[in-house]
Amino acid sequence: MYQLGIDWTTPEHGPINSAKRLCTVISPDVPNGAHAAKSSKHCVVLDIEGTTTPISFVTDVMFPYARDNVWKHLISTYDSEETKEDIELLRIQVEEDLRNGVVGAVPVAPSDASKEEVINSLVTNVESMIKADRKITSLKQLQGHIWRTGFESKELHGVVF
Repeated sequence: MYQLGIDWTTPEHGPINSAKRLCTVISPDVPNGAHAAKSSKHCVVLDIEGTTTPISFVTDVMFPYARDNVWKHLISTYDSEETKEDIELLRIQVEEDLRNGVVGAVPVAPSDASKEEVINSLVTNVESMIKADRKITSLKQLQGHIWRTGFESKELHGVVF
């Protein structure tokens, strides 16, 4: 919270009040000087696991969904800038893993190889990373993109306390 500039120690500066200040403005169109919501580029980041959502949803639904949909996600979004960035981050991570002798790391097919070869080698690495429960940016970013696709397609449905 401190790094986000939110002082949770006082009611005046707590996270709820800070978020309200970021997302509201006084509008002349709203009677009695009430606040009206206005679009904002600010956001509040929540740790869902056990905070807003049961831990079992994350472990029993979200993680298996990401694992089971890596290939499908990569094949359907392969040419997008977002997936190109994901692939580049994974390549860098796998190269480091290979240098460090990480179990389960296999070389990623070169970028001039076929789409299927590249994706198959990435899937092998991602499955190994998931199995090892690695907390690395390249994996977490890809999982986030897979989950977003799952929620947008209504294949995933959130559970909130």
